[in-house]
Amino acid sequence: RDSLLRPCLRLQAAAPIAMLSRALARGSEGPRQACRAAHLSLDLSGLSAAAGLRRTGKRDLLWTQRGLTVIADASPRRSEGCWLPPGARELSTAAAKVDRARMHGRLRSTPRKRTRQAPADGPGPGSTPAGHIVDALQGEWMDDIGLSIRIQGRRAEFSDGSGSWAIEEADGTVTLRGAELVGTPVAPLWRFPWGVERRWARPSVEKSRDEAWAERFLRHKGLRAELWQELCGACDAGGDPCSDARVAQLQQLWRSGSPLPDGDKISAEERECLVSGQLLVPGVCFLHRKFGYRGVILGCEPTCTAPASWRAQMGVPLLPGGAGQPFYHCAVDERDRPGGQVTFVAQENLVPEFSARAFPIISGLADTFLVRCDRLWGYRPGPKLQEALWKQRAGGGPFML
Repeated sequence: RDSLLRPCLRLQAAAPIAMLSRALARGSEGPRQACRAAHLSLDLSGLSAAAGLRRTGKRDLLWTQRGLTVIADASPRRSEGCWLPPGARELSTAAAKVDRARMHGRLRSTPRKRTRQAPADGPGPGSTPAGHIVDALQGEWMDDIGLSIRIQGRRAEFSDGSGSWAIEEADGTVTLRGAELVGTPVAPLWRFPWGVERRWARPSVEKSRDEAWAERFLRHKGLRAELWQELCGACDAGGDPCSDARVAQLQQLWRSGSPLPDGDKISAEERECLVSGQLLVPGVCFLHRKFGYRGVILGCEPTCTAPASWRAQMGVPLLPGGAGQPFYHCAVDERDRPGGQVTFVAQENLVPEFSARAFPIISGLADTFLVRCDRLWGYRPGPKLQEALWKQRAGGGPFML
């Protein structure tokens, strides 16, 4: 026992050593666990008086003065309290750093090199003069934890009551509140030295199209959805030559993108957007272009209608189409993401799939709001979903089930 205690305690007081000796004698666990148990469970008033220790809050490591050495190593579990010498400074532990970081944001899952790389859709901050970057940051922002930020000149004000902060520029690097800008002025990403990252997005989606775009989009989607439902109905009623001929006719219209939008009333950009998403209507199955999960479309929006904090967290400003492109409400296959998830997906990330690779979708939402059409490897809206789609098209508001 003496050989086990010698590395842990070198105090002259006999009472504390006796208490730890009894703890070792009673337990069958190893010496390190026994020392930890003795420290955490025994009344250490005598030990604290002998060593001149004071109690502090919860920490992962114990503290020493002269001969008292750490007897509990760092652990994800915190102890119920520690004893510090008067005037002692708290040691910095890995777990304590994690706790501090979580107070200010999320941690990166894996360490990464601190290299600044340009995203695929634009130059990085290092390729633009710092003054121009700050100019592009002017105005209102919201970060991924819901804080509002106002950039005016070279000062930034946060809604957390921390006051006004200076935006610092040095050697082409822009820093704010100790965080370095490693994203672009369009999609700011700020990284703190301890690994926390904060993403920003504009509070409102920039309107790259006129206000009539939403009406034209919903009207076009409504006509395409009606054609899809008619095709599903013809397939379900098939079996005779007339029905088969009708199915072939409707399939030709569906594949051609009919009804095509009127070229005199929309811009070339809008027309391209509608044509690229012409197969994406409620009931169509898909594969996610980036994450590969299976799902089925329930509804759509002309632009990203999610809050700015969600757009910042999901990195929507980094998408080539940004937040101004159509977004879709989708039910996810529970084999890929358990729990009956509904995702809000950009049009550029949806790949329509008319095969057994995506159909049928295992989802309670699909069973509730959709009707299977095995011949087309997809679904058509049920009565409840159809009612929600009609309300959106008539009122022009967001899709709601």
